[in-house]
Amino acid sequence: AGLKAKYEGQLVLQDLGQRIQAAAQAGKQDEIAKLLDEGLASDKLTAPQKQELSVNKAGFLMQQSKFDNAIRTLQDAQKLAPESDLAKRIPGFINQAEAARDKAKVVPK
Repeated sequence: AGLKAKYEGQLVLQDLGQRIQAAAQAGKQDEIAKLLDEGLASDKLTAPQKQELSVNKAGFLMQQSKFDNAIRTLQDAQKLAPESDLAKRIPGFINQAEAARDKAKVVPK
């Protein structure tokens, strides 16, 4: 991706970040999910930028205890830019999500 594409993506991410922050402060969880999906659908983002956004989406899903969705999101994120530094860390995030999912399934006696 060229410099222009990367810069355009940064502007999209910056705007998206501000809108997500406003939604979070207003407690609008559905709006946050919609904004994350909107960002991922943008053709202005490079693959590494979409990967980063996907990892953020997975974190959001984890906070909502949607562990299987988070794991799928992370698996898809890894394919976006498999050679990136972030991609190398994604298996660890998947392990954390799986551990959290398994822990949530254990019902205390």
